[in-house]
Amino acid sequence: MEKRITRSSNIELLRIIMMIVIIAYHFVVNSGITKLYDFNNITGNMIFLQIFGFAGKAMINGFLLISGYFMIKGRTSFKKILRLYLQIKFYVFIIYFIVIFLGYETFSFVSSGKTLFSMIKGVNVGFSATFFLLYILMPFINKLVLSLSRKQYTVLLFILFFFYTAIPTFFIINDTFDEIGWYITMYLLGGYIRLYLDEIRLTSVKAFSLVAVNLILAAGSILVLDKLSYNPYHMVINANKLLAVTLAISLFTAFKNLDIGYSRWINKLSSATFGVLLIHANSDAMRQFFCVWGTKSYRHL
Repeated sequence: MEKRITRSSNIELLRIIMMIVIIAYHFVVNSGITKLYDFNNITGNMIFLQIFGFAGKAMINGFLLISGYFMIKGRTSFKKILRLYLQIKFYVFIIYFIVIFLGYETFSFVSSGKTLFSMIKGVNVGFSATFFLLYILMPFINKLVLSLSRKQYTVLLFILFFFYTAIPTFFIINDTFDEIGWYITMYLLGGYIRLYLDEIRLTSVKAFSLVAVNLILAAGSILVLDKLSYNPYHMVINANKLLAVTLAISLFTAFKNLDIGYSRWINKLSSATFGVLLIHANSDAMRQFFCVWGTKSYRHL
């Protein structure tokens, strides 16, 4: 029997960092700040905000890689599925009533119905419902891919990344992205790393150098596309774009091999990251909340 992998503090620290980056991303992208950008007058504040908030989708990739890495040989149960469902619905209802109380949304049968059936409405649209579907599918995905040879698994990933990443990044003729298909793809990549690449070790200097290179490339792509008056986030705006993928892989690789020992406080804080993510990815009403605060903040920069 394989020894159970302990979720050590290095991965938990990564979760915390990724959550902070996602908060920054939501503040910029979901706040309405981007509507105030003037590409005929690119300022330092505008460039700062573009770079400050570009990496949210890459961090979602990171969470999916972690899920695949730990769950490819893990087990789910009805109890675990129910617990995840109730956790997601708890945040959905709590946030719904809070934004109504604060006046960012008005109670109606339509809005309450959307809240009640959010897990159906949000599949292939938002993170929470799509991740829940992925969680249900995990035992079936695991059984299927564990029956493949390494060569077959490699070819499968090549096909998926060509379809989901290469075509929309380089050919720009078709946006092939769909939420659940992409979540499965990143989950499979995390599983592949666990099964076949786990013994590969990079020094911290090399690993974090790769992270730095990816960050520089992403920031550089934003600046270049600004000058070309093209969508500055083209290489990173969706989770399937090339630099969003490579940044997630480099970060995961760097932290997976980082030896920082065990920290009860890091692990404890990390346990709250999924709840924070559920709050930020909750609803249009939450995005309206970010919009009000974001546009106010931008005007004071």
